[in-house]
Amino acid sequence: MSKASLNVLLVSASLFADKGNSRALAASFVSALEASGQPFQLTHHDLVERDLPHLDGAEMQAWMTPADERSAEQRKLAALSDGFLAELRAADLLVVAARGGMYAGTEMDSQTPHLKSMLGLMGITDQHFVYAEGLSMGDESRAASLAEAKAAIANQVEALQFR
Repeated sequence: MSKASLNVLLVSASLFADKGNSRALAASFVSALEASGQPFQLTHHDLVERDLPHLDGAEMQAWMTPADERSAEQRKLAALSDGFLAELRAADLLVVAARGGMYAGTEMDSQTPHLKSMLGLMGITDQHFVYAEGLSMGDESRAASLAEAKAAIANQVEALQFR
């Protein structure tokens, strides 16, 4: 029996592009998925490289207008976000590669709770986080953190085999 193909949506936001640690860890995830033999289709959006328009009131109003009642201008304004939402709905797996610092599990961790809440509001409740922190605290700390993150990624990919 063949495995069903996963539709993977990868969203990255490294300010350091290909030199960024989150980008490298996202690449590790894709490599681990390739090595697993799990068939998948990948859609990748780099939010730093994309020239996304700033949200304004007209676009927000377009979102709040039922699609069949939108003007031509509202359809144009809503098209990008509607496309992103369609990709998100079609995804079996969402991978978000972003973040810096050393905040996991502390009061200073504002990103994890925000992502959990935002994704939960969209109905995405099966959430798993992999952290690589302390990357700027010396070579030893960096190497250990990256190795730990890559091991966690491998464990996440292995867990996908049983879904």
